[in-house]
Amino acid sequence: MSATRLPRSRGALLVGVVLGLLLTTIGFGTYLDHRVLAGRGVSTTATVLEASGGRKDREYVVSFVTADGREVRATTTEAELGASVGSRIEVVYDPQDPALVRQDIGGYWLAPVAWGGGGLLAVVVVVLQYVRGRRD
Repeated sequence: MSATRLPRSRGALLVGVVLGLLLTTIGFGTYLDHRVLAGRGVSTTATVLEASGGRKDREYVVSFVTADGREVRATTTEAELGASVGSRIEVVYDPQDPALVRQDIGGYWLAPVAWGGGGLLAVVVVVLQYVRGRRD
């Protein structure tokens, strides 16, 4: 096998397909969350209480008051890049499940497309590579 070719065993095919389907499932789950927020989400201002993680995998704990007056503390990975503790950000939350909260930045399509599209692309590439290798 040359250094530029991917492994063409059934095991590699299985691993590639499973990982691709996992990414697709994450994308679909993210899509469902975003769809809920786009349909019935309520916008409010939240205060960032904690910020942890690295630059790309940052996690934020935010606090906000719901429309019916409940104070909620929730965790989100989707917040303004570089938001610091004490800063105020606009969020949208699900009134039926206020722990489902995202920064209110409008279009909710990017994360589902990135996860789901990446997963589907991975499955297609792995399967095509496997089929092409079987013909060689």
